[in-house]
Amino acid sequence: MLACFEGARVLVTGAAGFLGDHLCARLKRLDCVLIGLDEVETAAPAGFAQFIVGDLAHEAERCIAELRPDVVFHLAGGASVNDALRDPDGDFDRTVPATARLLAAAGRAARPPKLVFFSSAAVYGEVDALPVRETDPLRAISPYGAHKAACEALFEHYARIYGISVAVLRIFSAYGEGLRRQFFWDFATRALKAAARGETSVLAKGAGDETRDFIHAADVAKAAAHVALGMADQPGLQVLNVASGEETAIAVAAQRVLAALGLELEVRFEGAATTGHPRRWRADIGRLANLGFQPKRTLEGELPRLMDWISAQQSAAAASAA
Repeated sequence: MLACFEGARVLVTGAAGFLGDHLCARLKRLDCVLIGLDEVETAAPAGFAQFIVGDLAHEAERCIAELRPDVVFHLAGGASVNDALRDPDGDFDRTVPATARLLAAAGRAARPPKLVFFSSAAVYGEVDALPVRETDPLRAISPYGAHKAACEALFEHYARIYGISVAVLRIFSAYGEGLRRQFFWDFATRALKAAARGETSVLAKGAGDETRDFIHAADVAKAAAHVALGMADQPGLQVLNVASGEETAIAVAAQRVLAALGLELEVRFEGAATTGHPRRWRADIGRLANLGFQPKRTLEGELPRLMDWISAQQSAAAASAA
């Protein structure tokens, strides 16, 4: 296993995305030789030894054979349940073929890199009981979850076939600065617009009694780096939930958002279940804890900073539209 990241060659696919950006920010502080790959340029180029703008499906062989990374964090692919519901074929094309090509290239390498795959709790779908454990059956209820599960199967088989060391991270409801979708962005944006119009209430999706296990993106990044450092040199597969281990109702989260924004609005819920999303989530994070990692950031501590960022983004958008 790696004693530290100093001098290690580390490749991050999907490096310009939300979690990719947080992960790369973490890795830049760990003195590795950082290589990023994404279909779009990163907004934070400083600190990369190299950044490749391209499609992983076409770049996988070159990235592994020529760059010879010690560790690969694989984040490229579809990143949205709702986008995958609208375009399941596109989500599959963005996710599964590139993953297969990355694994094949790693398997052909004289010294295969350690692979850390950013999967999703969406692979579980609706569960019979909480907390969700890594041994629970995978019953995805969205194409996004199904495609992540297909990638997990590829990682499991290729790890065995080619003798690769693999970690699969099932990430629950990640949030933080940089994410322009999902609950906090959508609800805060609605609330700010409602307040600007002088309204007294704000409409939220769902029924409000849905629950999520929120984890800040910075904690996801730290967990991923921690897991990579602890990976054994011999072949094998480990699967880990990455979450806070706490269950928060959406109605409660909505009130915390309004408090952080300093708004007094009544919250009205649409009432309909959200297609492709489970009703309740809380993860068992015992495996992650056994590796010596515990999330540090809380909703109470992070929401004021996140709401400041969202407010700034909305103000900038309004100014540019004026």
